[in-house]
Amino acid sequence: MLALLLATAGLLAGCAKPQPRAVRYFAAHLDEANGVASDCRTGAVRGEECQNADTALEADTAAKRFKHFRGN
Repeated sequence: MLALLLATAGLLAGCAKPQPRAVRYFAAHLDEANGVASDCRTGAVRGEECQNADTALEADTAAKRFKHFRGN
């Protein structure tokens, strides 16, 4: 009985929602960040990944503007 309980617990643990990708991940994969942000706008994706993708895209835009401002 204990073995069955442990096996069931193991299966349920494997069904847990995956962790949202971090801002750092999206900063390194801007194409995916754009895709996720687009899906967030349509409502296909919700949650922390939306915020993380938006944050990475905003940081990229800010870095590009700063670089342009400095004349680089």
